[in-house]
Amino acid sequence: MAGRIVLFGAFDRHNLGDLLLPHVLARCLGDRPLHFAGLAARDLRRVGGHRVEALADLAPGWQPEDGLLCVGGELLTCTAEQAAVMLQPPEGLQATLAWLAAQGRERRAWVRRVVGSASPAPYAVVAPPLPHTARVHFHAVGGHDLARAPAALRRAVLAQLARAQSLSVRDTATQQALRSAGLDAPLVPDAALLVAECCAADLRAAAGTVPQGGIALQLSAEFGDDATLDAVAAPLGRLVARTGWPVHLFCAGRAPWHDDPQLLQRLAQRLPAGASRQVDTADVWALCALIAGSALVLASSLHARLVAMACGRPRLNLVAPTAARRPTKAEAVAGTWELPGLPLAAVPADLDAAARLALQADPARLDAHARALAGQARAGVGALVVALRAPPRFP
Repeated sequence: MAGRIVLFGAFDRHNLGDLLLPHVLARCLGDRPLHFAGLAARDLRRVGGHRVEALADLAPGWQPEDGLLCVGGELLTCTAEQAAVMLQPPEGLQATLAWLAAQGRERRAWVRRVVGSASPAPYAVVAPPLPHTARVHFHAVGGHDLARAPAALRRAVLAQLARAQSLSVRDTATQQALRSAGLDAPLVPDAALLVAECCAADLRAAAGTVPQGGIALQLSAEFGDDATLDAVAAPLGRLVARTGWPVHLFCAGRAPWHDDPQLLQRLAQRLPAGASRQVDTADVWALCALIAGSALVLASSLHARLVAMACGRPRLNLVAPTAARRPTKAEAVAGTWELPGLPLAAVPADLDAAARLALQADPARLDAHARALAGQARAGVGALVVALRAPPRFP
């Protein structure tokens, strides 16, 4: 196709995967000019992201030959209100949530203004603001909880996917949810698994700005209560004593409902003196280089794990203990693509045993698995390139 290619996703907020994915796809798609779009116009170049345009601003000039490429992420189940809140400044989160709780119709109007759409799932349902005949492609998208999503959101998403020019998903849970609704979608690895291959120079350049070796550890805000931090600190302290490795604490996402630097400070206070260091960077390449150079990656973040997988690092996802815990998106994706025998995720009580198991993995097997995953991800992008060039298909 000769029109514009617009990469669309949650590139408009700070989160490791959302900053990284457009870089990797842009490298894979060659020298063609690309636009980067989100729900809001943002300039995230200061942290290694892109200057992002609002999709609603691009819509009036949309041409029949243009193509929208929806890139990765848990796009299929992100609600409009979640998207709107995550686009707010993190320092005003509590005030925003309090204001929203007191609103009625004004709340819905505010959400529509912020996201530029009336869709219940605006990162997945893009017509409108785009015309219904727009060529839309979904590449390695996620929605592991789609079967449990609100009915209106699920209907809207499935209708959009049925009109898509091409569709692939990144995990078997999402694939099964779509199959149950009558949609077939091939499995394609998340494009972040190409980071070591496509972005090696960026990782090397950033390696000197962050610590290398040791344990890279990231926790989302849901780990923030004292009991959970105590439960993480105890086995982590034993791991430090056993290995002699320092703990490098980092935030994978600074958008609301992601990570909280103060949580990491509180965790550091629970560890032996001098055992940890907070790596205070928001730059996407520095974060990737920290992960790539670590001896062990412990993280709640899905894309922290995927970067570790791409770079052949021992890894383990951490999940907060809850009374009725359902599998996370990290477990859904890792369970689809991880090397057999490696632990997927652990609650704090199981961290010690799971970390031991992760560290027993043969480095040669980890490297071979990384290359195999990169090959599968590359093939998936190749199929996408073919789809982008194909004549339009409308049901």
